[in-house]
Amino acid sequence: MTTANNGGGRNFAAAFAAVTQAARPLPVTTSRVVASDIVAEFIEACDSALNCCISDARELLPGIDIDQPDSMLKAFLLFLANQGLTSNSEDIDAELVKDWHTRVAPRVWLVLGFPREPGLLTVQLAFSLLGHQQHVAGDARGLVWAVGDFAAIGLMPGLRS
Repeated sequence: MTTANNGGGRNFAAAFAAVTQAARPLPVTTSRVVASDIVAEFIEACDSALNCCISDARELLPGIDIDQPDSMLKAFLLFLANQGLTSNSEDIDAELVKDWHTRVAPRVWLVLGFPREPGLLTVQLAFSLLGHQQHVAGDARGLVWAVGDFAAIGLMPGLRS
C-alpha cells in the first residue's frame, strides 16, 4: 500500500491533506513587563547569585563603561528570561531590545536597581555587548549561560511575555 494511491482506491494522502490545516505559529505576545511577584523573585535570585560570585560590581562587566553594571546585568538576565533567548549575540538585535525596553514598566527598573529608566541606546549597546562572553566577568558567565538556556527551553514560563 502506498501513501499516494493504493491501486485505484482512495488517495489517503490527498484526503488527509484536504482536511488538515497548516500549522500556524503561536501569536507573539507583547505584554508589559511589570513588577509582579515572579519578576521580583527572579531579580532577587539574580542579586543573590551575583553577590555570591562577584565581590566588586565594577569588575562585573569588563569593557562596558556604565554606572550600574550589576543592575544592567540583571536587566539583561530578565530580558533573556522574558524573551526566551540564549545569550547568543546573534539573537539580540536592536529592534528586539527596543521592543522589550518600551514594554518594561517604570517600577521594574527600580526593582532592578536603577534610580530611573536607563536610556534606550544605553540598554541596546550594553545588551549587544553582553551577548559576547568576554564582556561578562568569568564568575558570572555561568549565570548568564544558565538563565539563557533555561529560558530558551521554556523552564521559566512565568517570566515570558
